[in-house]
Amino acid sequence: MRSLMLVLVLIGSAQDSSRVLPEGKVPADARLGPLKDYDGYFPFDVPATKQDWETRANELRLQVRVATGLWPMPDRPKIQAQIFGRVDRPDFTVDKVAFESFPGHFVTGLLFRPKGKSGLLPAVLSPHGHEGRLWDYGKNVR
Repeated sequence: MRSLMLVLVLIGSAQDSSRVLPEGKVPADARLGPLKDYDGYFPFDVPATKQDWETRANELRLQVRVATGLWPMPDRPKIQAQIFGRVDRPDFTVDKVAFESFPGHFVTGLLFRPKGKSGLLPAVLSPHGHEGRLWDYGKNVR
């Protein structure tokens, strides 16, 4: 019984010494406050000068990069676009395109090009969020 009391006293003192803040005090962290919703009031303070605006813009860019796991930026692979699945239309062609923008993240889309013309011409790249629709299943699959 005596050894059990000693263990309990040691555990209690270890818990007290591991506290960073006094009992009952919480850190000043906005994440511990009320959740934000669309009914809140979020005023926008317009920066007074162009320099203030640029400083704020840089702060926000860094915040977004950190929040999305892009800080520090990962190494970018060499862009190796894949063009496949051409569909011929009377005046234009549509190709499926895909490339890896950074490791494990693929950008897909459709490339519309005019047909039967040469030189510098307009083209439309339509990014698309449904990678599976653009997958190349081979020539025998429809």
